[in-house]
This record gives sequence, C-alpha cells and structure tokens, in this order.
Amino acid sequence: MMFSHWEKNTCLSWEETVFNAKVLELDLVPVMYEGIYDKQKIIDIYEKEYKGDGCEGYVIRLADHFEYGQFRKSVMKYVDPVFREKINNSHGHWISKKIEPNILK
Repeated sequence: MMFSHWEKNTCLSWEETVFNAKVLELDLVPVMYEGIYDKQKIIDIYEKEYKGDGCEGYVIRLADHFEYGQFRKSVMKYVDPVFREKINNSHGHWISKKIEPNILK
C-alpha cells in the first residue's frame, strides 16, 4: 500500500500523493489521523486490526513535500510488538527474502 510518491529525490506532499494514487488507481494506506502531531491521540486511536487484518503498525509522515536527505526527520514508523514477534518467529523479514516483482497496471 502506498504512503508516499517520489519524483526523483523529492517525496511529494500528501495531497499530491493522494491525487496521484487516484490517477494511477493504486491503494493508499488507511489514514487513521491527519493533523498536528499528537502522540497521545495517535496511541489512543491505534487499532491492532483493520478490516479484519492484523496491523503491523503505522507510519507518520509530514504532509508537506520533503527531500530524500530529510527522510529521517520527516517519516517515522511504529511497529507493533506483536507483529515484530511474529516476524522474529517466522521465516524472517521481507528484506532478507527473494524479491518478487509486483505486476502493476
């Protein structure tokens, strides 16, 4: 699922990402919160399931565009401890597996 759209070394704004996802007919990640960062609000609304599927966690990103060099200051990811444990007890993380290309439209 898509949570960013890049043109060269620029991550496009969330507004542009949403627009491009619609044009390209790609699915976006579900948005659980939009607004000024509020750690407690985000913790309170996080759900371990979405439409019957387990959630691995969530990504927080700036709504504005940013350059690749600012990625570490512009995006964060929370991984649910339950998901992390499943990965540790399975056949490994996706990064160590064979790449399987997507079939895009």
